[in-house]
Amino acid sequence: MLQSQLFGNTLKEVPEDVQAPSHQLLLRGGFIRQTAAGLYSYLPLGYLVLSKVKRIVEEELSKEGIQQLSMPVMHPAELWKESGRWDEVDEVMFKFKNHQDRELCLAVTNEEIISDLVRREVSSYRQLPVILGQIQLKFRDELRPRGGLLRLREFTMMDAYSFDRDEKDLHESYEKVTRAYHKILSRCGLDFLVVDADSGKMGGKFSHEYMVRAESGEDTVITCDQCNYQANQEKAIFVREHKNPNEAQKPMEEVTVPAERGLTVATQSAFHKAEPWRILKTIIYKGDEKEYVAAVIRGDLEINETKLANQLPFRALRLVSDEEIKELGTVKGFISTIKLSEKVTTVIVDESVSSVTNFITSPNEANKDLIHVNYERDFQGGKVADIASAQVGFVCGQCKTGKLQETRGVEVGHTFKLGTRYSAPMGLKYTDVQGKENLILMGCYGIGVDRIVAGAAEQHHDQFGIIWPDSIAPFHVHLIGLDLDDQAISSQAYELYEELKREHIEVLFDDRSEKAGFKFKDADLLGIPLRIVISKRSLDKGGVEVKKRGEKEAEIVAVG
Repeated sequence: MLQSQLFGNTLKEVPEDVQAPSHQLLLRGGFIRQTAAGLYSYLPLGYLVLSKVKRIVEEELSKEGIQQLSMPVMHPAELWKESGRWDEVDEVMFKFKNHQDRELCLAVTNEEIISDLVRREVSSYRQLPVILGQIQLKFRDELRPRGGLLRLREFTMMDAYSFDRDEKDLHESYEKVTRAYHKILSRCGLDFLVVDADSGKMGGKFSHEYMVRAESGEDTVITCDQCNYQANQEKAIFVREHKNPNEAQKPMEEVTVPAERGLTVATQSAFHKAEPWRILKTIIYKGDEKEYVAAVIRGDLEINETKLANQLPFRALRLVSDEEIKELGTVKGFISTIKLSEKVTTVIVDESVSSVTNFITSPNEANKDLIHVNYERDFQGGKVADIASAQVGFVCGQCKTGKLQETRGVEVGHTFKLGTRYSAPMGLKYTDVQGKENLILMGCYGIGVDRIVAGAAEQHHDQFGIIWPDSIAPFHVHLIGLDLDDQAISSQAYELYEELKREHIEVLFDDRSEKAGFKFKDADLLGIPLRIVISKRSLDKGGVEVKKRGEKEAEIVAVG
């Protein structure tokens, strides 16, 4: 490709609100352009990278026997209603009606469509197992799209689905896709983690996320310094060590406190000259705008709202307003489960409540605290569960000895064991060898193709630009011609360009009439792996100047 004919320009600056390194560099390098929030066009350079990622994904899935197909991006509402998800994921779906007043949506994912296909094609155990997949545009009505290609409203995704007879087959299908994922991300040159993850609204109880390490990543990944435990913070488990196991329970007492006591755990702790873990914290939520939920936790811990939501039947969960706190007859900063309004129908208590003797809390009255409060004796929870966020320094919940650490990551892939989440409501069944009908077990697997592009730019860059891994670089070689007004040098440069093409080496030839410094800055920004400079100076030294992107030193190599 002649760079003088390449569509798109490099940029010196990007908007101030562009923060992620990948977003900045992909814009500056002329790989992408924003059309609207969460909507981007890939310019030719970016499209070459995207296409190479797609090809790697398809090749590695094919090696594991995943069959490719293509499904529609418009889905009829009745299939989503059949699975029970039409209202469940309403907040992120693009829904509309056609001229016949039929309800439709744009694809967020394809469990319903693929389930409908399989139930019409598969009836016997002889047709299983099977894994089907595609690469397709998806649509998600993100409230706050950000990070360029990291969080989009329209995105390119590989989604695959496995259909199996039993748990053994499902495990084998899951392992096949897992092997493909490892090869895909390794071939794309990414440093990644495989972490335990929350299944969210996809369903199922078993899932893993594939995280690309990146300081600007929006996900917090928890790891252990002693064992191989790795989990998204939404899922991570830890040990709640008993803080004062030798302290005897004391009689509960009510004490009056002044307004200066403050409304936070920190001010309550300071007033009582007690550690934050002695404070019993109660936070009120509202589920589906109809039911109140109290979440109770130790004062030095934070509620993990994903874990909390997984314990509840609601589609939506939010913190109550100050006005709603008043309507419940309680006082901000003095809330507890003791004397709590009967309007609060659900109480969920974190496992940490059994790790402290003699808590400090309040009786839902202003300027009053309770001391020496103990779980079971003085208050009870409707349900005890893990609803706390793991933090650095906590004891690992897997090995029970190591300390937890954290890193930042970008999710580029997710795998789920769905079980019968969709086959039960949608009637996916097969007849076994004895003629008995059984529900098909399903797995679901996704890879964000755009996110791999962004993840590579996040991991592989310096202050000058991107350093593309060889496998997904837009070109293998960036040939830069200087002194091209000299006919002899120009002829040599174009001859080398044609020879590289004959050898099937992907080459971008900078044939522009620009100064050397301008060309070199653009070359660093584009990040093509190998730079070859041909000029009067290089030819006088015996050849061309060859340098790998990211390395400082160049060497002179004979043109041949």
